[in-house]
Amino acid sequence: MHQSAALTMMPEWCDKEKIGTVLSNFKNHSSLETNRGIFLKKAQRQNSYPSYKEAVKEASIELAATQKGHNNGKRGIGSHTIINYINKQYGLTGEYNKKLTHQTVENAVDSGRIGVSPLKNG
Repeated sequence: MHQSAALTMMPEWCDKEKIGTVLSNFKNHSSLETNRGIFLKKAQRQNSYPSYKEAVKEASIELAATQKGHNNGKRGIGSHTIINYINKQYGLTGEYNKKLTHQTVENAVDSGRIGVSPLKNG
């Protein structure tokens, strides 16, 4: 329905001037464009999640190994260094996908979930 036709069908008590400015501010998207945008966002989220799970598994294994002191009793590299390396390796930038944080991996290692997929939220 065209904007002017919609304004003429409004009840008398409505402020047609105010509603007209609100209606003109919305972008005109066809249903095809809207559905394409929704599909693209879902696809980007779904494609990024498996790499996040793999990154958590690898980071927890690496952090647990460094905390055990496999280098003749010396501790290895820190969690921040491990996380930065793995984020670059798996391409986790945080723009369209979840970025791995050191606290997530440290909590997983402390609770004994080494090499296991992360827990679901909720």
